[in-house]
Amino acid sequence: MRTILITLLILALATPASARRRSRGIATGTKPQLNMSFTGMGIDTGGDALLDAGNITRTRGPNRRMTARSTVTTHTFGIRVERAGGENSGSVTVRAFLEASDPRWSIRIDGKTIGTMPLVIDPTAPIGQVRMHTMELDIPTAMPEGTVFNSVVWEITTN
Repeated sequence: MRTILITLLILALATPASARRRSRGIATGTKPQLNMSFTGMGIDTGGDALLDAGNITRTRGPNRRMTARSTVTTHTFGIRVERAGGENSGSVTVRAFLEASDPRWSIRIDGKTIGTMPLVIDPTAPIGQVRMHTMELDIPTAMPEGTVFNSVVWEITTN
């Protein structure tokens, strides 16, 4: 029986709307900074979060399904975006991407396979509320035993 240990470091980046708009040549005032936190990943945290998927084996278990070609583990987590200063109205666009490419296995968030280019995960995440998401780790049966690691980077921009 092969065992694969997976660890994901989830990084959060907040891109203020004013910076995004300035890049388009539109002058705006500064808005309060956005903060992102994660819930339901074993630890509730602001900023960086660590998801240790543990040992992935070719056996059935909770949050795990098997196909002829792979084992898929599922993890549910929440993202909360808040403004510093407490003004929690409006929405943000949430994007995610991998810090490094690893073609041996794949990560899907809400059914979307993420790569090294930012991908919109949620175009209208409400500020001040937790929005739940699902992360799937798809490990091919042919993958050699060992440890794998990757970082998912999250970007948020105001709408």
